[in-house]
Amino acid sequence: MTRIAKVVEIHSTRIYRICRCWVANGCLDAIFAGSVLRLHQGDLLDTTVIHGDGNNLGFGGHKKVKGDEVVAF
Repeated sequence: MTRIAKVVEIHSTRIYRICRCWVANGCLDAIFAGSVLRLHQGDLLDTTVIHGDGNNLGFGGHKKVKGDEVVAF
């Protein structure tokens, strides 16, 4: 008798729910802060290419809406 492995698909709503939990728990903020700290400690952080609007292209690219996050350096 042969066994056929059942492949379970991961639905996009499950991924979204898990990501929302990470955001709510502050995990993504901690990952970002840790990576910036590591770059800074290694003297690899180039702040000349960081713009105040959160992108590195020089323009926003989207309409500002109430509640947009501001990242202060």
